[in-house]
Amino acid sequence: MGLENKFYMLEPVNLDYVRQMFQNKDNEIWKNNLEKYPKLRTYTKYKHEYKLEPYVFKIYDRSHRSIMAHFRSGMLPLSLETGRYTNIPEHFRICLFCNSNSIENEVHFIFECSLYDQLRQTMLNDVMTKIPDFLLQSIDEKLSILISENYVKQTSSFLYSAFMKRRSILYNSS
Repeated sequence: MGLENKFYMLEPVNLDYVRQMFQNKDNEIWKNNLEKYPKLRTYTKYKHEYKLEPYVFKIYDRSHRSIMAHFRSGMLPLSLETGRYTNIPEHFRICLFCNSNSIENEVHFIFECSLYDQLRQTMLNDVMTKIPDFLLQSIDEKLSILISENYVKQTSSFLYSAFMKRRSILYNSS
């Protein structure tokens, strides 16, 4: 950190300054490492600082908080993710729960798959009472709104319910 001489000379150091230097260094390392992982496509769109996100404190239910973390980090076991492990080409990682022939990624899961229409409508009704033009926003803007502090509880509730529905269908059909 460039403070070796202060250490050897036993000179006092401003700890707030040192703490800030460590935070800046950690942030730089974190940003550089993000570029190495293309699967963090959702995470890198909405995570711009190396800090604890507000949803961690807003979502009290552990399972809802966990599914939000999985969603934000691209770790939900959707076809886009699971296909990596079975070497399925990306364009064949299709949603098994609707007839859209769409790749099952985070956007499809949260906005498009017809299996979750009723659950999605409940979430969107709540959002649209406060943001009437929500549906006119771009996908990135919609996602940004849904994972914001104001709507993260509704979004995590949707994600949890939709994922439990998805899981029950997968396990019952096996």
